[in-house]
Formats: sequence, C-alpha cells, structure tokens
Amino acid sequence: MKRWLKAIAHCGLLLLLLVTGCAVPMTNQIPMTTVADQNAPLPITIAVGAPHVPVYLNFDLAQALGYFADEGLAVELQYFEGGSDAAAALTSGAVDFSGNAMDHVLEAQMAGADLRMLMNFLDQPCATLIVRSDLADVIRSPADLAGHTVGVTRLGSATHTLTVFVAANAGVAADAFTAVEVGSATMPDALRAGQIDVAMGVAPYSTELVNAGEAQVLLDLCQPAAVQAAIGGGMPFTGLLTRADVIADQPDVAQRVVNALVKAQRFITSHSAEEIVAALPTAVIGNDDAAYRQALAATLPAFSQADGAIDPAGLERLLELHKTFGTITETTQVDQSSLYDNEFVESFRAANAEATVTAGTGPQLTFGNGDNVSSVSLAKLKTALPVVTLTVEDEVYDRPKTYEGFWLLDLLAYANLLDTAGDMLLFRAADGYEIRIEMAAVQQNQPRGFVAFRDVEAAAGWEPFPKGKATITPAPFYLVWDGTAQPATAAGAENTMRVGEPWSWSYQLTAIE
Repeated sequence: MKRWLKAIAHCGLLLLLLVTGCAVPMTNQIPMTTVADQNAPLPITIAVGAPHVPVYLNFDLAQALGYFADEGLAVELQYFEGGSDAAAALTSGAVDFSGNAMDHVLEAQMAGADLRMLMNFLDQPCATLIVRSDLADVIRSPADLAGHTVGVTRLGSATHTLTVFVAANAGVAADAFTAVEVGSATMPDALRAGQIDVAMGVAPYSTELVNAGEAQVLLDLCQPAAVQAAIGGGMPFTGLLTRADVIADQPDVAQRVVNALVKAQRFITSHSAEEIVAALPTAVIGNDDAAYRQALAATLPAFSQADGAIDPAGLERLLELHKTFGTITETTQVDQSSLYDNEFVESFRAANAEATVTAGTGPQLTFGNGDNVSSVSLAKLKTALPVVTLTVEDEVYDRPKTYEGFWLLDLLAYANLLDTAGDMLLFRAADGYEIRIEMAAVQQNQPRGFVAFRDVEAAAGWEPFPKGKATITPAPFYLVWDGTAQPATAAGAENTMRVGEPWSWSYQLTAIE
C-alpha cells in the first residue's frame, strides 16, 4: 500500500513592520453594551497572518466547532497574506487580537510597543524549505543556498528570519543569497514562474508544489527531529497575540478568546488529521480535502502538547535566532517576561482541571470496538502497562533501531480488544492510511507486534526518514515487529498476507479498532 505523506511547509508570518500604513484599516469591533444586548454575542475581529493554513488551524477550528460562540463571542477572522500585515493591524489598534508568530512580539518590544503572546499553537517552527524540481540536483540542502533566490512571505517575517537562521546554521551567511517577498498563497506562482529558486513556505501552498512534482523538500521544520538537527530544537511559533492594554482593560474578553482556542488545541492534539478535516468547512480546506489532510497530517507533530503554554527554553532559542538575523544584538536588553503571558492558559486549566489530566499528557491512542471508542493518553498507558525497550530490525529505516513502547498484545488486553478473536484489527494513521491484520496473526508468537512511543537513539524523540519527497517521523506511535515475518492465517486475503513485512510497519499510528 502506498501512503502519500507530503512534506509541509508552514507559516508565512513574523517580524512586525510596525508601520500603520502596512495594515488594512479597520475599526475596533467591540461595541458598548446596553441592558438590552447584554446577552448578545460580543463582536470580535481577529487578524490572521495567512488564509486557512494549518499553522493557524486553531482559529478555523474554533469557529467551525462553535467554541467562540460557546464563549459568547461573534468572531470575524480577517486573513492577511503575511504575518507582518496582521501584526501591524494589531499594533495600530485596528484589531485587538491577531494570529502571528512570537517574532512580532519581539520586534514590537524593540520598537517600543507592547504586544504579548497569550497562547502558542505550535512549538516547532513549522515551515518547509522547498526547491524547484529543476534545481534539485544543484540545491540539495540549506548549505547550497549561496547565490540563489529564496522566496519568503514578507521581508522580516518568520519565514524570512527562519531562513536566515537555518542558512547560518548550515554555514551560509545572509548576504550570500537573496530573499524575495512573495506572499503565502502567491508563493507557488512565483516559484513556477522562475522568480525564485527556493521558498520557505507553509502548507498547503508548499504542499501543492510538492504534490505536483514542481518542488522537492529540503527541510521540513514541522518534524521535531528535523528541527533538532537543523537549529538545535523547538521554539514558540504561531499563536494568539494581543496588546498589553487589552489585557489590562478587557481581561474577560482575552480569557474567552483563549478558552475557545485552547479547546481547539485539545481537539487538534487528540484527533487524527482525517477527523479534524471532517470538522472543517469547504471554505477552509478547499475543494481538495485529501491535499489539505496530507498537509495537516505533516503539521500535527509540531502542535503544542501543553495547551499552548509558552516554554521559556524555546523562547531563549528564538532570541538566538533574532541575534543571527540582526533584530537584536548580544548586548540588547530583552524583557522576556513581557513577551508572553501564560496566565490565561493557566486559568483555563484551573477551571478545567479534570480535562487537563487527559489533554496535558501528550499523545493519545484511540481504541475502538464497535460503538465503544475511547482515547487514552500516553501518560496513562505508561502507568497501566509495562514499558519495554526493544531493538528490532526496522523495515522502514532498513537497519536496527531501539524503541521504548508496549507489546501490542498488552495494549489489546488493556483495551479489551482480545475478545474479538477471528476478527480483523484495523490500524489507522494520522493521515487516514489504514492496514488490516487478522487477530489470529497478531496473537501468533512470530513476529510479535510492538507499539513504540519513543526512538531511544533520537535526541528529539524520533529520527526523521524520507517518504517520497517529504521527510517525516513515526510519531506519535509506531507499530513495529519483533521477529521473522510469518504468513497470516488467511494468506490470500487483501492486506493480511504477511504480518511483519514492510507494509505492516504502521507509522504515525493514532487508532486501533
């Protein structure tokens, strides 16, 4: 079976232009409230740094699932073609909230303004560096960028600063290549026209080019292991921004916006790409839901598993990025505590303590048996089952690999799925890919199924590997096999021929039914 997982590049955002003229003029949408309309939804406009891209998924999902409405908000999402424009709208007071990267907050502080990040959607800089296919033999990695033209969403945006940082870590100075502003949705046309050789883009626009064979992936920064190798680890990326005066004057409104977006974050981190896409309207995913699903599946590993709370260690790495870019110097005084405010996320957690036990514990594995479906966190599984360290001859990496995980039979027993002897087990991945294996084959002694949750040899948790033109990891769970492949009981049945052969090594596993 062939699974189409394409690399995704994500996010056209960052670093404020901080010039009011760069933003689309608009008026503040928050009205004075009278006794007659106290129960009416409160109108809010949120400026979003790119239209309908996975790195800003929380906004579209909260709208689609009614989370904003649940908080008594009537939200208008206003989309921009670059994060700098959305941040300018926030800084000017045209809107009170925006979807942007942390970079804009730092730039605002350097210019004397006071923006804050209230919630971090992604803690990996989820963008993808792609190269035009006709240049793929010339530009093979970021180390080959010298002398070439690189497209970014906006000059000074997150895609720009990230490109400079990645290049610097590969030994290429910022003045050795040319950065060109091409927007986000308009980036594919610029690459097709030959205006740029390489692009630091976001899904689904970068995915569109890769799927069409017009571009190839150089670096997928949605994958934690790839980020670790390229720039040393994750950092705050896209999220919810506001101004300090909004926090002071309208804390209740800020809390309600955060509540809706944390609910969306928990939905994202506990559901498969297929399930998330099913919840979104055509206006968001477009006419090709398969392409959007692929882009989203590749983005999911980058989403924060901490309800969007900002990690100070990641922020330190972001500051190193901006020292490289030139936003700040080694002697610049940066008040890190004023760059973000975790109070609203923490308040949501305190008010939803029972749900936090599940949502804050990381990856979830879903078990289904007829109408009985439940999702169990990795943390809970680790307390309920023996954690095993196992070395296998890995069919995907084509070499021995060592993992931490659980024996498959232990998982099935825990989920009461062993009582369905003779039935087929379905293993579903994040992108909707499925394999079916007979229960009798799973219960045999050779080979034994093993569900891994960590690659022991990888500092970031998982080692990336190439898949088509993309680079992915097996996270959150990976079905591997210990021992020699043996025929299943129904050797001629579709998808059940030989358990343990390469097709049955199911990575990015999210559900067993």
